[in-house]
Amino acid sequence: MGYLDFWRKQIGIGKSFMPSGNVDSDFEIIREYYRDIRGRNPQQANSIQIRQAR
Repeated sequence: MGYLDFWRKQIGIGKSFMPSGNVDSDFEIIREYYRDIRGRNPQQANSIQIRQAR
C-alpha cells in the first residue's frame, strides 16, 4: 500500500497487503494503515467504506 501525505510532505510505500477474502477484516487493516495520512484537501476526506453491490 502506498500514500502521499501532504501534511507531512511524505510519499511512502508501506507493507504489502494480500486480501484475505474477509472484506470486513481487510477493510479494517486498510483503514488502520491510512488512519493518519492526510491528503492535499483534507476537507474533502471521507471514511474508507465498502461500496454496496447493486
